[in-house]
Amino acid sequence: MAENKYTPTKRVPPTKTETTVSLVTEVFRSIIMDNLILEPKLLSEMDSRELITKEESEEIMNVLKQKNMADAVCLLLSKIGHDQSSERKFFRCLKESDDRGNQDIARNIVDEIPLPSHDESHQRVCNVIKLNLASLVGTIKPVDMLDRLASLVSDADQQMIRCKDNNEGNRYAALVLLNHLRRSPSGWPSVFIEAFEELGYDEDLCAILKEAHSSSNQECPKKVKKMDAEDDVECFSGGHKEITSAGDLRSNPSSMWPTPDRFEPSEEPLKEVVDEMETGGITEMTRASNLTIPQNQQGTKSPAPPDLLADVKVSTPPDPDQDGNTAPSRSEQFYDTLRQYQKTLAGPALEKLNTVLVSPTGTGKTHVAAYIIDQHLKELDKIKKTGKVVFIVPNIRLAHQQRDKLDELIGSSSRVIKCVVGDNIDVGSSLRSIMNADNVCITVMTAQILLNALQERREENRVGWNDITLFVADECHNTQKDHSYNNIMKQYLRWKMGVAGTDTSVPQVVGMTATLGTGGKGTTEDAMKHIFHICANLDAHVIQPVAQDQDLLTYLHIPSDIGPIILNPRIRDAFRGVLELIMLTIEQKITAIESIYKDVCMGVSDVVRQCPRDHPNYETWIAETKKKCSEGRDRYKDDHYQSLIAYLDNLKVYQQALCIHRDVRPKNAVRHLEDAMKDLAFRSGQTNDELIRLFEDFRGKLDDAIAKTDENPLLKWIKAKLVAKFTSIPESGVLLFTRKRSYTKALLEWLKEEEAFRDLDLKPARVTGAQDPDMTKSEGDAILADFRLRKHKIIVATNVLEEGIDLRACNLVIRHNYVPSETGHTQVKGRGRAKQSESFLVALTATGRDFKQQELENKTREKWAREILEKISNLSQELIKQEIKKIQNENWREIWLKEQSGNSGDDRKDSSEWRLLCQNCPVDVCSSSDVVRFRGNKYVVTARDFKDKCKITRLENPMVIKSDEFMNGKIYCAKCRHDWGAWCTYEFQHLPLIKIDGFSIKNVNTKVVKTYKKWKKVPFTIRDVQDIEIMYDINDASLFSVD
Repeated sequence: MAENKYTPTKRVPPTKTETTVSLVTEVFRSIIMDNLILEPKLLSEMDSRELITKEESEEIMNVLKQKNMADAVCLLLSKIGHDQSSERKFFRCLKESDDRGNQDIARNIVDEIPLPSHDESHQRVCNVIKLNLASLVGTIKPVDMLDRLASLVSDADQQMIRCKDNNEGNRYAALVLLNHLRRSPSGWPSVFIEAFEELGYDEDLCAILKEAHSSSNQECPKKVKKMDAEDDVECFSGGHKEITSAGDLRSNPSSMWPTPDRFEPSEEPLKEVVDEMETGGITEMTRASNLTIPQNQQGTKSPAPPDLLADVKVSTPPDPDQDGNTAPSRSEQFYDTLRQYQKTLAGPALEKLNTVLVSPTGTGKTHVAAYIIDQHLKELDKIKKTGKVVFIVPNIRLAHQQRDKLDELIGSSSRVIKCVVGDNIDVGSSLRSIMNADNVCITVMTAQILLNALQERREENRVGWNDITLFVADECHNTQKDHSYNNIMKQYLRWKMGVAGTDTSVPQVVGMTATLGTGGKGTTEDAMKHIFHICANLDAHVIQPVAQDQDLLTYLHIPSDIGPIILNPRIRDAFRGVLELIMLTIEQKITAIESIYKDVCMGVSDVVRQCPRDHPNYETWIAETKKKCSEGRDRYKDDHYQSLIAYLDNLKVYQQALCIHRDVRPKNAVRHLEDAMKDLAFRSGQTNDELIRLFEDFRGKLDDAIAKTDENPLLKWIKAKLVAKFTSIPESGVLLFTRKRSYTKALLEWLKEEEAFRDLDLKPARVTGAQDPDMTKSEGDAILADFRLRKHKIIVATNVLEEGIDLRACNLVIRHNYVPSETGHTQVKGRGRAKQSESFLVALTATGRDFKQQELENKTREKWAREILEKISNLSQELIKQEIKKIQNENWREIWLKEQSGNSGDDRKDSSEWRLLCQNCPVDVCSSSDVVRFRGNKYVVTARDFKDKCKITRLENPMVIKSDEFMNGKIYCAKCRHDWGAWCTYEFQHLPLIKIDGFSIKNVNTKVVKTYKKWKKVPFTIRDVQDIEIMYDINDASLFSVD
């Protein structure tokens, strides 16, 4: 068996650590004091390794919060034992810390890797930042800076800083970012200064940063704030000797820096820093570069660096004007920017009525929401009540965006705005505790987060509707059917009926959308009922459309909706012929197995006869046939069953390649096949080996066929349109929408490789949803930020950019073989808001979809929806209330009947035992009772023998899921190598997270076999746990694949 290149080797502790002198508290005390950053997670890890007790951890945190980092580190070092075991644990904690500087300390002392060195330019810039820290943390927006500092800040650190920004505020996150940068390798100042200048921050400060970076003189760094000479001495010396050169500060650069972890929001108004430096007593700290113990350090202790910024606060109040009056608050300044139609749109909501606001994309609905929220909170302040606003959105990216926008418009130090999504809620915390924290008035979150909190079983963590005073639903057209928006409102209506007749306050509800649509209805009456249903679900009795007046038309530019452009497919298409020949070969193999089992009908000949192989019906046939085979697996011999699954999986890959070839290029289809075959080749079995050889046999024919295939008419048309647009308007912004993630990759490759675009400087990029394994959320956010600045001029995207995401007005919107839903059509078109912008659908005839008919229907429905909305707005308010009340009564009766019949929620779950089977082979994996749901959304097998049934392959580049969660590898069946899920590191714990579509489940009693795509659909109850007892040893080589 070949040696596994991924198998970790056991680390032997350096023999140099075996000394009676304490490495931690004596020899390398100066390095540790100079560089260590303490934070709760690090102390928690030390507690878990029994380096310190929980009480000691709390004591250290109190010192950190009430005093400074230096005192806290001193206290920590006094608590750690001097034995070798304690020191090894200490350095291991540092190595596994989220903070890169802490990792550097461990690598320097244990592995003898030098600490990052810095040149004089680095130190001068650090000094300027120190002297102007108050201005900097009040100026920069860390999230915007991160988009431009991706080369300096890892994904994990970006996630951590974004969490700080969401949970602690802009200034706190700015301090964290600056602390991170000063640990970065030399060269970061130029990137930082470029980003600072590009974002248009303080010009005077930018000039000083540039001078410090480029200058070779040793003068004391400058401060932006002008002072008298006497004030300078007082500020910089703090009662000690005056600093006369940059060298005085360079002697101990880290002592110049505050540690944001010790700052907490104050209930007092937070003043601007004036006496921000106290430099007396700075002591040179000797740095050791390796483990050799200098004689003059043995048995000595280096003094802790002084706390130079003990009085730094993280927010500032408005500055007084010349007459001594406080300047207008941010919200008052925001009111001056409101447009008249926005104020009118907010009218009914300001009267405390439950309202649905309907206004096109690009008209500033978030500004209207901010206006309503600000007025709501001010009204409650007048009567000494605390306002709690919940603002829900459909996805994570939109949550961050809306939180940032609300903070920009109406945020303040006494009005904290939090963002809570799946990747930034801390362990041990809860939505309720976040909402109820001091000064937290507004919480923006994804809908599922709120739904989970409303259904939380532990009462102390459960969010109640009486915790909320105003509920805002962005993109509220989703409040229907089984969407999480609608499930939230069902909880609301149930609670509201329960408190009816009491003096309990009920939160106000405000919904916002670009269109309520027609619901696909065929008559005006039914379309009106659709709109009334959404309003009834939202408990909203007022529908407020934006006034179509001159004020609106001044700001709103509706793009010309041209087309649809429907093109015929290629005339010469040799590549398609080769692909279909491969698919025919596999279909014949399926038919051969079908002939053995007379009672089994795969329907191969029927589907091929009825539709082309790139038709959606063919794709559906593959999925349904695989499901039928999995659920009827007991009727097949094991080898026949495995062969059928392998044939169907390969057919799916070839069908995807055929579609990519049809819609993009044959070259992209070949790349897709090569990538897919690498994954399929990992599986074991004779049939799989046979299918890999089949691909290799046809590989040359596929390459030859490319030259005999015409250029794609779709791409030819798009190419001409892009060249014309960018030739006439070089700084155009273009959105190219397509249907699938695989198409975004193929189209991006085409845009980068097409000769006609070489001189246009398009800098294309792609953006997809959160489930894309090739793109993290932070990477997607950075791309969108660059698109707003036109660093990227064209974005290829799936429907993830249809809804809500704030983008700069585009000159051209193209939909590539893609017709969105009725509401999506309105939203996509609204992306092209630049003057004289255009919107196109360009599609092929031979796709199995009638794009022309769908597009014309969407256009008709868009116009119809506006007319129906106008008709409803002309109805009497009493009549609208009656219609909505009638629908609510019908809804409540339906809910009541389901509950009475026991046909809701977990009541549908089967108490029988089920077995999880590998979907590809006969391996019996575990019992359904062995599966637990860890921390809400991670499904883990706790059976002790699970590790004997799986194999793990490590990823060369681990994927960041959250700041403390990484996907390090994939889990496969040990027998057949079928994909079972992901190998993740979660808070230093290694866990196999399984996916349900990797398994079939079999009822122990009835022998019925079923397959599912989502865990929530399985017929058995899954236990929720907060801790996992079973541990997987990362050093256990038997776990890992050795092929």
